[in-house]
Amino acid sequence: MAGIVMDVLRNPTKARHSDHFLGEFTRQFWTRALALSTPNAPCIQHFIDGFEEYTTAVAFEAEDRTNKSVRTVWEYLLLRRGTSSSKSIFALIEFGLDLPDYVLSHPIVSNLTTTAADLCAITNDLHSYSLEHARGLDGHNIITSIMSEHNLDLQSALDWLGSLMDGLVARFLSDMKRLPSWNETIDANLKLYIDSLGHWVRGNESWCYESKRYYGELGSHVRKTQLIQLRNP
Repeated sequence: MAGIVMDVLRNPTKARHSDHFLGEFTRQFWTRALALSTPNAPCIQHFIDGFEEYTTAVAFEAEDRTNKSVRTVWEYLLLRRGTSSSKSIFALIEFGLDLPDYVLSHPIVSNLTTTAADLCAITNDLHSYSLEHARGLDGHNIITSIMSEHNLDLQSALDWLGSLMDGLVARFLSDMKRLPSWNETIDANLKLYIDSLGHWVRGNESWCYESKRYYGELGSHVRKTQLIQLRNP
């Protein structure tokens, strides 16, 4: 399935007749997405590269689940950046902005993108843990990695994770103040890109409460109390 999807992204005009439905799904999405950007814009290749990283990482995640492997926190976070599909998601923000590669690859801009990706992934792990625990799928979650590597109970692992997230937020806000300047157009589009990263982090947090995926009808209660009743397997 990954091969079919990646072939469509790399060769969107290629004639196809017997692909898996994901091929047609991807073709229609990609046709509309490409119409939002100029031909050969950097964001196109960024999305393709990011989605390939995602499909590869998901395969490793499936292998970890099958083998019941628990990674260290750092090893897990490196893989989670892929399974969260953050590179391809953030590439969509670039569509229409035409930000040059030399801007997006600048160390400060790159750090902001990575920090936003980590915050999104960690936030999702935090909110999904109870559900994954109940389903026996919590082996691939940063909270499990923290408990395993640092020999902590659940609440202590959550406190550890809270400190990590506080540090990431502080780093993101600090890097925002250190952005270099290129020219008026690039600076304005870069500001929109960085603001969008922040909105994505914040929107992801709200989605976890409001979508009913993790808390059912209790999302607003959990948001207010910050208390979660751990589900049993």
